[in-house]
Amino acid sequence: MKTKSSKIIDWFQRGKLLAQLGQYEVALDCFDRAILLNENQDQAQYEKYLTLKELGKNVNLICV
Repeated sequence: MKTKSSKIIDWFQRGKLLAQLGQYEVALDCFDRAILLNENQDQAQYEKYLTLKELGKNVNLICV
């Protein structure tokens, strides 16, 4: 049985790989799942931002 943190890492890594392969929409879903499991998942939020930029979306990155 996987722990919550290992599931977060799995979704994050899957999203990064899919983004590298140019499958941006599916990558966004993976990053969203990682963020849902842990809202403080800064890396996933940043990768989601980069992926949205690749898709030509006008997004703002909010740093706290």
